[in-house]
Amino acid sequence: MNEWLPWALLALGLLPAAMYLGNAFLFRRAPELRSPTRAARHISVLIPARNEERSIDACVRAVLASVDVELEVIVLDDHSEDSTAEVVRRIGDSRVRVEAAPPLPLGWNGKQHACFALARLARHETFAFLDADVRLEPAALARMLAFQERSQAGLVSGFPRQET
Repeated sequence: MNEWLPWALLALGLLPAAMYLGNAFLFRRAPELRSPTRAARHISVLIPARNEERSIDACVRAVLASVDVELEVIVLDDHSEDSTAEVVRRIGDSRVRVEAAPPLPLGWNGKQHACFALARLARHETFAFLDADVRLEPAALARMLAFQERSQAGLVSGFPRQET
């Protein structure tokens, strides 16, 4: 019948495999921390949140368990219809604050605007944007910062474990 169809399907199936192999070759693990580390680095952890009352507490508490960094955590409550902001306030840590999202300007999308607003609220020069379903390991931020410093990268993207 169509002799070319199986070959076309095979080629299409090989495309994701080739992309995986290419990314696996290019992927770089963040360095392990050597103890003791030098002076702690400063970072603003920025979390846009909309209706995240079930996941935001665990996310923020995981960030607060970070080692070898001086951090602030800012959660932007993006017009939630649940108790997201109250859950964050109950954490009661001076490194954490919750801010209300400003109105969405014409031409903007919600999450991009929330990240822009968070960046303007940050006190530190280095940002880590997280989703509310992310749970960082205690050394994740310090390892990310060490990688960024060693590589001189302007932007670092990590692959944390996510709970959905």
